[in-house]
Amino acid sequence: MIFFSRIISDIKSEILSLNEGCQFEPTLAVLQVGHREDSDIYLREQIRAAQRCGIRIKCFSFPCSVDAAEVINQIKMLNQNPDIHGIVTQFPLISTQGITAEEIANAIEPNKDVDGVSAAQVARLPNGDYLRSDDGSNFQTHIPCAAAACLLLLQETGLKLSGSRCLVVGRGRLIGVPIASLMLWSANATVTLCHEGTRCLEDEVTRAEIVITGVGKPGIVRGEWIRPGAAVIDCGMNTPPSASCRITDGERKLVGDVNFEEAVDHAGWITPVPGGVGPVTVALLLRNTLNAAKKYHGLTTHPLLMTPTGVFSDQLGELRNSLAQSV
Repeated sequence: MIFFSRIISDIKSEILSLNEGCQFEPTLAVLQVGHREDSDIYLREQIRAAQRCGIRIKCFSFPCSVDAAEVINQIKMLNQNPDIHGIVTQFPLISTQGITAEEIANAIEPNKDVDGVSAAQVARLPNGDYLRSDDGSNFQTHIPCAAAACLLLLQETGLKLSGSRCLVVGRGRLIGVPIASLMLWSANATVTLCHEGTRCLEDEVTRAEIVITGVGKPGIVRGEWIRPGAAVIDCGMNTPPSASCRITDGERKLVGDVNFEEAVDHAGWITPVPGGVGPVTVALLLRNTLNAAKKYHGLTTHPLLMTPTGVFSDQLGELRNSLAQSV
């Protein structure tokens, strides 16, 4: 993906430039509880991308039997470690002890929450507070990376986002709610939020000019439901149980929430799974890590803030010129 490569290349160039004057090594800590195939694949993508751009990754893996106190204690130590600039947790947590995503995410110090999933960060989304730098917050805004990736990709569809009918399928705090907030405040879209229990989901999909999914249910959105010419952003990352879905390297094939084979005949623009939203999300996670490291060292940062017109500010706005060849 040309766009992904461009972001990674820009991060690498900036790190090399900063290293000319001093020792500068942005470092991201990644925590994983238990193992799931899609989560493992995403972790490998993070590691490969970080190696390409010069960001160091430190992985902390816990068994599914670990209790919350042990994980939170590790996070507290990382919060206090000046050599760690960003902390991210692999979700979902595969826990036999009932550990919740909320208690783990909220243990991360907001300035190091480079995935933007803690309550302090998420609370800035529903009312558009993330658009204001003077809202009284004493921490750096980190826009949730998956949501930011969706909006950035949508800007390249050619659709007029302002006033468009946007359907978000999925109400999770990690994907659905942040994306709905960004589409409402940054893109000025008319947003409908649905979930897997929504009655007559087909009718909602058919009306939408933009469909964004993040519900984690393979094929929950049928291709025949898609309005002709609609833009479809699939954030699902699912591993079907069928043995027929295995690929040659022994890993299960990943599929999204949208039936891709059906949808390509209807959608005007659609992201595949894998290879669509995922790589851009990883790139933005690393960009947030670089920003966090720069903030720690007192350098000027360019956070992933979106303006109310639906255009990314600072460095991401400049990258749009490269997107004619992208995705």
